[in-house]
Amino acid sequence: MKKFLGLDYGTTLIGVASGSSGIAFPRESFQNKGLQADVQHVCDLVEELGVNKIVVGHPLRQLEDLPENQVMAKVKKFVGALEVALPDLEIVLFDERFSTFEGEELMRDLREKGADTELSDDAFAAQVILQRFFDKEGA
Repeated sequence: MKKFLGLDYGTTLIGVASGSSGIAFPRESFQNKGLQADVQHVCDLVEELGVNKIVVGHPLRQLEDLPENQVMAKVKKFVGALEVALPDLEIVLFDERFSTFEGEELMRDLREKGADTELSDDAFAAQVILQRFFDKEGA
């Protein structure tokens, strides 16, 4: 069974989700401490969970003809560093538009139902990204 890691890269926090068999779960978020530390944290998760594929949210703009912004450039740099550190692992950029909004909605719904979660909306955004990937790719 393939195991996946979903990442919602942010300049402050990086949201993490994990999943397999087409179901994604929010896992954690961690402080963005710079490229080296962030890549090492992901490498540790890959080893701990036995991950086969990483799906990273790609912050595309609503109007695709606009130029790349700083966040898009940072995500690509992060993915490039992951590819160097994990050369045998497939790493996919996947459209993350509105994932933060959907993640916030998921978290709000859980809290309204009385769930006590310490996960941040970044982890739920990562879950949304990974679940969308599963739904689209049939993974």
